[in-house]
Amino acid sequence: LVRHGLIPCSPITPKVTVTVSALNLYHTARQRCPHLSIQAYVKSLCDMHGVPFYNHRSRQFSITLDVYLQILALISNLVRRALQRDQPDWRLKHCCPACTYKIQDEPAMRFKMLFAQDGNDSLKRVATRVLDG
Repeated sequence: LVRHGLIPCSPITPKVTVTVSALNLYHTARQRCPHLSIQAYVKSLCDMHGVPFYNHRSRQFSITLDVYLQILALISNLVRRALQRDQPDWRLKHCCPACTYKIQDEPAMRFKMLFAQDGNDSLKRVATRVLDG
């Protein structure tokens, strides 16, 4: 079933499967809008396919989504291992420390380093404050 792009909700006797593209769509939409519930998505799928919605369909989709996310995690681990990025300190060893280098006799800067974690809004506030005096 998986080779055909279907993920079953039961490994022994699968009666319901969900396509990988439907799972990928829900996963992507959920990352953009955390308010999107499984029940709303399953109700939409039922409407699209013209089948009645029952509460057990949400549970089946939830099980299938868990399997899909486990598959994604396993693939990600395999890729990291193949690229030799599976060491716990890989990011620390391969980060770009250029912004932390200091050169002798370099004039001191007003700010040593600026960080922006909020869409660069903090940098705008710093620039406004510096310009205002």
